[in-house]
Amino acid sequence: MAKAKKNAKNKVSEKQKNSKVREAKRTEEKIEKVKEKKQDNVKPSERPANQILPYVWFVLSFFLLVCFIFRDAGLSGDRNILGPVGEGIHIFFYGLFGVSSYLIPLGFILLGIFWRKLVDRYAVTSKVVLLTVIIILSAAVFQVFVMSDSAFPEKLWENGNNTYGGGVIGGTIGWLLYLGLSKVGSLIVIFAALFLLVMFLFDMTPHNLAVIIRAKHKLRAERRAVAEAERRARFEEEQEETNAVVIDNVPTQTEIKPVPEPPKPVEDEVFDDGFFDDIKSEEDAVTVEPTMPEPEPVKPEPIAEPVETVEQPVIDSKFRADDAEDEEDDAGELVFSDDTVETEAVDDTPLWNPPPVSLLLDDNTSKADLSESIASTKRKLRETLESFDIGTKEIGYSIGPTITRYEVVPETGIRVKQIANLVDDITMSLASEGVRIEAPIPGKAAVGIEVPNK
Repeated sequence: MAKAKKNAKNKVSEKQKNSKVREAKRTEEKIEKVKEKKQDNVKPSERPANQILPYVWFVLSFFLLVCFIFRDAGLSGDRNILGPVGEGIHIFFYGLFGVSSYLIPLGFILLGIFWRKLVDRYAVTSKVVLLTVIIILSAAVFQVFVMSDSAFPEKLWENGNNTYGGGVIGGTIGWLLYLGLSKVGSLIVIFAALFLLVMFLFDMTPHNLAVIIRAKHKLRAERRAVAEAERRARFEEEQEETNAVVIDNVPTQTEIKPVPEPPKPVEDEVFDDGFFDDIKSEEDAVTVEPTMPEPEPVKPEPIAEPVETVEQPVIDSKFRADDAEDEEDDAGELVFSDDTVETEAVDDTPLWNPPPVSLLLDDNTSKADLSESIASTKRKLRETLESFDIGTKEIGYSIGPTITRYEVVPETGIRVKQIANLVDDITMSLASEGVRIEAPIPGKAAVGIEVPNK
């Protein structure tokens, strides 16, 4: 019985140990899966090897340029400055492609510049193939230029090392084209193919070219409009400054309207028909001299004060002196009565009344439907971001009076700086001017892309 109990206990302990081992294996498998997922989420360009390779391409391009330039220029004599290795590299590439070998280090420079972008897009192989074809066709161009007959050229390897022709590969292709199309036809076909290959190398399609041309034309027109507006503003400012200078040079003196000279006072004695003999001379006549007010600064729009009425002394109806008739033009229309003589008073009522507020009408115009425009812009934004491997969860929008802000919620693992660096690409895809990126929006887990309203 004791042995049976021990055996049962041993079996139970073994089962527990096996279960623990299984659980440990399961946890290890889960950890490995998590690590694999993390590695899958990392972009290829962020891996250490792809971060080092651009510098390797730059070093190789510099090495090849030193091999070619110093050997061809004769600065190191008949030997290569990099020794037997450099001489062997020079002979190999020049024997294959001739002078077109200079395009190889240039291709390495392009690969170093765009390496990370090409790795993320998985386009390294296609770009290397395009560069190789461009180098071969360039070598064929040099071979077509030196061809004189349709016979197969001899010593292509030696001629390529002597910078004559296109080497073995370029010379063979150039001879085949020359045999079928002659010199003119071969050059037309080769240059057309080179043009298309260069466009594909830099991802330039006819649609992209048309978009760029339209955007540049619109940008130039807007710049001309801004320059014209600035010129007009400067001209108006200069006119205002000149007018201000002229006003400052004018003496500050208020305009004084002439006051009519009052008629001569009437004496107490009774006059008969010979009253002209008893009238005093003009020197004794009492005149009213206007007082000169103190000068005041000139205001931009002075308001003329109404002319005060001047009371005239009493004149008998029998008096009709010649001096009174001469002063009618300055004093205004005189009205004679038995008691007083007065000038017509100026009306103080305003000459213009503001219109009533009831003339204003309510704005009953309906707002334009922007749903189609917003949907189109959101689709273009999503396509542009996806072309750069930037996924989006959601794109909201907020319409303002002058701009519409699109709120882009990127997927997890996307850096905000990646979206902020795409201002020019987004501007070109939307064919809009003045696109601004707010990364991120304060208080929101989204990136704002502000697009001017049309």
